[in-house]
Amino acid sequence: MKLEQYARRLAKKTGTPVLEEIVLGKRKMEDLPAECMPWTGRKTISKSRLRAKIVRDHNKRPYKDLVPETPYGLIIVEGKRLLVHRYIFMLLKKPFYEFTMRNHCGNTLCCNPMHWLVHGEPDPVPFPHEEAFLAALEANWTQSDVNWVIDQALAKYTLTSWEEVINNTMLEECPHDMLVVGLKEYRRPGLLPIK
Repeated sequence: MKLEQYARRLAKKTGTPVLEEIVLGKRKMEDLPAECMPWTGRKTISKSRLRAKIVRDHNKRPYKDLVPETPYGLIIVEGKRLLVHRYIFMLLKKPFYEFTMRNHCGNTLCCNPMHWLVHGEPDPVPFPHEEAFLAALEANWTQSDVNWVIDQALAKYTLTSWEEVINNTMLEECPHDMLVVGLKEYRRPGLLPIK
């Protein structure tokens, strides 16, 4: 299935038409509604319930306990079962890191990424005295300087095109030919200029 079909299905099953345009990149994530977007499609379980599970106490002795189990939205993408809230987050943010998500609106069927706390997001290395650093480099850039700035920008921003690269506040002063070389070294062909 194509992304357009998945985007249409996500919008239909959440009752949020604007989600299709956001997933396809036609609108910004800020256009999402503030309220919950409950998933009406397939679920991991039909309703909340208590489940018997073997857990261990502080002495590592096993015992049976009842743990709550709540339903989550489920979607099949290219033969893989994915939780809908994670799939939407992956489509919108394109994370390159491992992450976990915790719901804070109380509805585990909610697919609004603003209602989920993301844990595991890497902290980008702080950019030391950005203006002074760029002013010092302005006269004589080296490829290693450009690569370092690219590395910092990729950690801090989600860049999707050459226009975003050259208009980025961290990268706008870098020589364009060195940016092309650096992006090739980082294996980011989608960010290279289209010839």
